[in-house]
Amino acid sequence: MEPGGSGWSGDAGAAWLTEQTERGALTPCRVLVLAADMAEETVALCRMGFTTLVVDDTKEVLASLKKTAGGYGARPTLVHADAMAVSPSLFGPVELIWDRTLFHRLSVLRRAEWAHKTARILPSGGRLLALFRIGTAAGGPPYAVTEDALTHLMTRHFLIEELAETGTAPPGAVRTVRGAFRRK
Repeated sequence: MEPGGSGWSGDAGAAWLTEQTERGALTPCRVLVLAADMAEETVALCRMGFTTLVVDDTKEVLASLKKTAGGYGARPTLVHADAMAVSPSLFGPVELIWDRTLFHRLSVLRRAEWAHKTARILPSGGRLLALFRIGTAAGGPPYAVTEDALTHLMTRHFLIEELAETGTAPPGAVRTVRGAFRRK
């Protein structure tokens, strides 16, 4: 798993998390990963010393992550649950949330719920890092979001530390934006 690839690949997400840690913007802590489909990111977090908890509602995806992560000596804690349906207390104290795919699986009508839920999980000052498919494409999942809608959604619960284009876009998006947010 070498850094690089598209701005939506697991390798690119892992490279951004690694860069954030190497420059001191992130320090190892207890992190919640809101989907298990990008093993590269979970492995990178574990290897950098983060206590990594991954929640996903698909047993097969969790099993695949467990096998892949184990091959790299990474041992994340895996939870089979719908992150949007369980109490935030299930996750215990978490200082960082990483999301790349859960947000985009949710219909536009559930995004305010997602923002509220992530804010309830994090303590004041806790951080949320995510990648967003920016665009106006109809249909989904995955569902794109406009940058204005994203800014409006996030500023209710979070301070925006960074919204920066990655320079690439996955199918169905105009571009990809990485976001770093701090819980108010």
